Amino acid sequence: MQHPDTKTNASNADVEPKVPWYYNKWAVWVMLLSVGPFGIPFLVLSPKFNWASKILISLMMITITILPLYLGFEAVHYIKSDQFQHLVNTLPPEQKDLIEQLLALLK
Repeated sequence: MQHPDTKTNASNADVEPKVPWYYNKWAVWVMLLSVGPFGIPFLVLSPKFNWASKILISLMMITITILPLYLGFEAVHYIKSDQFQHLVNTLPPEQKDLIEQLLALLK
């Protein structure tokens, strides 16, 4: 006869193993939304996500991080281009002066 406190193998199979709180889904999402790609290691090590979710979420986080950087560099490159200078020269004098003042502040 089995002791009442011990569980059978069948009941042990139904119980999920206890994981640290920082691997729970809610904690991983909080990390990803607050610290961005620095939360990816917790996502990858979390047993609560399947492999497809881990890959998809990781790629989304990397894209969300890199895209604004790329667009920022492109904007700076465009502002320094001759095409932008030509556009500024076609503006009315008041607007042209305003843009030149803003560009002087950025230098």
